[in-house]
Amino acid sequence: MALAFVTGTIARLGPNDATLVLGYERGAVKILVVSAAFITCMYYFDLYDSSVLSNRREVLARLISVLGTVCIFLALLYYVYPALELGRGIFLIGFLLVAVALLLWRQLFSAINSWEAARRTFAIAQEPWRACPRRG
Repeated sequence: MALAFVTGTIARLGPNDATLVLGYERGAVKILVVSAAFITCMYYFDLYDSSVLSNRREVLARLISVLGTVCIFLALLYYVYPALELGRGIFLIGFLLVAVALLLWRQLFSAINSWEAARRTFAIAQEPWRACPRRG
């Protein structure tokens, strides 16, 4: 997620100005705050729960909820602490990149999870005692 906002900074300002913003204007700290907000919302909306990931509609609804919640939370945070606000256009570009990346990542995870060999490997990793039955 932080990479999406760094990319948004470079896309909006160019490489030279982006270096100044990230280094001297505490842009890296601002991006870490935004990334922490995304990760926290994804956790609270159970996007790391494998039982939720099997239902595509539920995943899409929760992803949209995460994006909306992050926008509202960051708007309140920027109101209280204006110094944390990212530059004009940087948040929008980064936000769109994060939204696309999350959708593609979840589709890739669903595709990998649908393979029989991958499911067997995941099952062994979760319950290793079933992989090697005990002799005795």
